[in-house]
Amino acid sequence: MRENFLKINNKKLFFPGSILCLIICSLLLNGQSIIVKNVRKGERINLLLLECHPEKQSEYSGTILLLSYHPEGRFLDVLTIPSATKIKMTSSKRGKLGTIYSTINRDGKNRKKAVRAMKKKVEEILKITIPFYIHIETEEFIRVIDLLGGIKRVGKKQVILGGKEFLEDFYQGEEGNYRRLIRQQNLLIEVIKKFEWSLNLFKVPQLIKENTGSNLSLGDILAMCYEIKKVPRENIRFQNLPGMLREKPPYYWIIDKEKVGKMGEKNFSFEDRKKKTGKKLPAIAVWNAAGIKGLAREMRKKLNYAGVDVVRWGNYATGEECTVVIDWTGNFSLAGKIAKIINCDKIISQKEEFPLEDISVIIGEDFNQLMMDEKN
Repeated sequence: MRENFLKINNKKLFFPGSILCLIICSLLLNGQSIIVKNVRKGERINLLLLECHPEKQSEYSGTILLLSYHPEGRFLDVLTIPSATKIKMTSSKRGKLGTIYSTINRDGKNRKKAVRAMKKKVEEILKITIPFYIHIETEEFIRVIDLLGGIKRVGKKQVILGGKEFLEDFYQGEEGNYRRLIRQQNLLIEVIKKFEWSLNLFKVPQLIKENTGSNLSLGDILAMCYEIKKVPRENIRFQNLPGMLREKPPYYWIIDKEKVGKMGEKNFSFEDRKKKTGKKLPAIAVWNAAGIKGLAREMRKKLNYAGVDVVRWGNYATGEECTVVIDWTGNFSLAGKIAKIINCDKIISQKEEFPLEDISVIIGEDFNQLMMDEKN
């Protein structure tokens, strides 16, 4: 009975799977997609991903991500830009970046104009060109998550959350905090995993028609999904817009203009990925945030055995759910190597001019689960 069932399903899956292959092959061969053309030329693709709210006052802060894809080496840089980023609105007023969308869309009822205004302001902040955007509003975001079958919650309790539950969990914590970065990283990686099953690409037209706004065509978005799903996990780097959160109301994310100035084109170029050689040995630190006695010492031994020299270790100031590798100097290849050794897929890049250590490994409460996954 089971064999017959599988045969029936295989027949059902064969036809749509074949059509999908034809669509993708057509895109790659005829070169009509601007994304395909950029990939062929090896040109970097910058895309702004916006999750903004139509109302000025919302319980959620909104999400602004810059996705910068490097076809040459299949690297994906993801820059989080806090929606609370302080900007100059008019000659006499200052406000938050996220309010641009709600203000324009509320007054003019013009979604496209509001998104373009957001894109223009981000380009001014980063001093780069961002040709493409994908925009989604809160209720649409919930429907997208539900349509994809839910998203796995980050942390030791890895349950599948529907759109509404995921959104509530997603916005916990302050903007700019690396815990928020981990949630955003988890969302993007889980969505990429969804599209590794090629039949999910058939849901893209429905997602675009009902739930999103973009200046990309359906062919462009299909090509982008197909391309990004081939990016190795260790080639995805997450960063936060340099700056700090104002500690008293009104809360703003205040940009570090000097660091942002150094970021620009150089930070989002393939050259930034090439391994840097030098005589100075990197300083690696391991911090135990799982509450298990002696765990940092054991992790140090594991890394030393794998050829990574750990110079500092001990207990972390707070308990953390998730294990994360933080790169402080731009040595992303080493951060990826360390993450692979400990079976961790959460890497954050936070460049500092004079960091106390080059790379920090923060061991979270999900450590046992990571070790179990490694054995399996």
